[in-house]
Amino acid sequence: MKKKKLLLIISVCLLFIIMMLFVIKGDSNITYLTADSGFDSDWLALLSPLLLIFSPILLLAVIITIIVSYSLKKTKEIANHEKPFVENETAIKIISKELPNFNKDDFYKEIFNNFVTIRTSYSNFKYDELKELLTEELYDRYNSLLKKMESKNKKNILKDFTLNKIVLDEFKVTNENYVFKLRLDVSYIDYLITKKGTIIDGSDTNKTTSIYKLIFNRSFKSHKYILDKEEITSKKEENTIEK
Repeated sequence: MKKKKLLLIISVCLLFIIMMLFVIKGDSNITYLTADSGFDSDWLALLSPLLLIFSPILLLAVIITIIVSYSLKKTKEIANHEKPFVENETAIKIISKELPNFNKDDFYKEIFNNFVTIRTSYSNFKYDELKELLTEELYDRYNSLLKKMESKNKKNILKDFTLNKIVLDEFKVTNENYVFKLRLDVSYIDYLITKKGTIIDGSDTNKTTSIYKLIFNRSFKSHKYILDKEEITSKKEENTIEK
C-alpha cells in the first residue's frame, strides 16, 4: 500500500511539472492566464531551465521505481512458488545411518497423524494434547489463539483430512534433537462457527488444500516427534464436496 501511494504522489508531481512545461514552452492560452494570475516572467525564465533539467530526472526516477516495484513483486512470487515435491534422498540416507530402525513410510505416517491430532485438538480446545505435541513456544501461540476464540464464543472446525503428498526436505542433528524439515500437501474442511453452531466464516462443504512447511523435533531420548514450527505457503479452496 505504501508503494502505491508513493507512486501516486510521484505521478502527480510529474503531471504538475509537465503542465508547467506547457505553460512555459508555448501554449499561448495557458501563458496568458498565467500572466493574469500574477506570475513574474523573470521567475518563469529562471524556472524553465530547472524544469527542463529535473523533469527527465524525475521521470527516470518514476520509471525506476515502477521497475523495482515490479521486480520485487516478481521476486516474491518466485520465492513463494512451491518447488516440486521431490524427496531429499540424501537426507533419508543420513537418517537411516543415524537411526538404524528408521522406516520412511512409518515416519511419514506418524508425522501426518501428529499433524491431524494437533489440528483436531485445536478444534476441540484440547490443551493437554496440544502441549504433548508442540514445543513450548508454539504451544503458547496456540494457547493464545484458543483463549481469544473462547472469549468470543467461536470455534474453528478442522476435519476430514486427506494427505496428498509429504516429503522430507532436510534433516540435521543438533546438540539435543534430531530435526526434520518437511512439506505437507493436505486437504481438509475448515470453517468457523459460533457457540450455537452458526457458520460465520468458511464452508462445511468446501475442502481447502494447503501446503505446509513443518519442522519436527525428536529428542535423543524419545521417539516422539514434536512440532516446532509451521508455515502455510499456499492455500486454496476446492469445489463443493458431497455431504
